[in-house]
Amino acid sequence: MKKKIRTIGLMAVEIIFSVGAWISLHEAIINPGVWDWVVPGIFFSLIFVFTLVNAILLKERWNLAVLLLLSLAPSLLFAFNFWHLLVLAISSGFLFWASMRVDGEMKTAVKVNLWRSVRLGRMMIVFGLALAISSQYYFEIQKNDAQRKIPRINIGSGSEEIISKIAVFFYPGIDISEIRGLRSIN
Repeated sequence: MKKKIRTIGLMAVEIIFSVGAWISLHEAIINPGVWDWVVPGIFFSLIFVFTLVNAILLKERWNLAVLLLLSLAPSLLFAFNFWHLLVLAISSGFLFWASMRVDGEMKTAVKVNLWRSVRLGRMMIVFGLALAISSQYYFEIQKNDAQRKIPRINIGSGSEEIISKIAVFFYPGIDISEIRGLRSIN
């Protein structure tokens, strides 16, 4: 009974943190400010930690698979798109693969080395979370007014000549009128 309560508790904590993370990420995307990204960073760091803890402590694979899917599912509330769903499925696959690597290392090791086990899965977990976060950002920014989020670049008359020479050096086939056309955007 204690194991079941522990399992449900660990799963509930990660799901609560994931809901908070996706809500705070949505708010950070809507309100473009530097400090708005601190809260999602904290929440996603907690998801990272609890994903590793759950990979170590949860013994049933289906519990872990359901947990990982449920921790990514709140993202669909803010950016519902078929392609976003596909990216989230791939992302949960990476998270599950990383969790299985950690679990496999814990089961096969003669002497349990927690840091070695965590090291095996941490990059895949970071990649899976980064893939899900970037997908939500991409699809949510498309849904919102993207033009106001694109910064305007003011190219002065003196720097136009320098930028055109640099562009021709790196891209020999570039049309300079495209670069000069940027000036009329502002």
